[in-house]
Amino acid sequence: MGKRKDLSEFDKGQIVMARRLDQNISKTAALVGCSRSAVVSIYQKWSKEGTVGVKLLGILDVGKTPCAREAVLHGAGGSAVAGLVHFLATSRVKRSFHAGMAGFMLTTLASWFYCRYDNARLRLQQRMIQEGIKNKVIYEGTTRDPTRQARDQ
Repeated sequence: MGKRKDLSEFDKGQIVMARRLDQNISKTAALVGCSRSAVVSIYQKWSKEGTVGVKLLGILDVGKTPCAREAVLHGAGGSAVAGLVHFLATSRVKRSFHAGMAGFMLTTLASWFYCRYDNARLRLQQRMIQEGIKNKVIYEGTTRDPTRQARDQ
């Protein structure tokens, strides 16, 4: 019997679907090849959170890491395009695979960096707007109010 952390994402999905289809715990554990307690804990986690979590390479939780999901999806598209274009141009399968992997890496990294940069820029703008609103509330109606000084002149 495997431990819970040894289960693949596919196995976790099988557990959730079998339990949702009213399969009993023992049959679900036998189907996946894990312990009954693993079935119970995975299904409880899914019931609470709505997901069992998808981890890329076993370390990066794609659902909780900002920009990761979009970057991986863009990378998959870049991989397909790069591999297909290279194959159509050269008809070399192995090198086209390598071109596809390079396309995946480059597109994923470029998309992730751009998304993170854009998020940082938006956070900076939000901080500036919040400070402006706070200053307006503080100085409104006083002699230091910039809008009052403009009206008085």
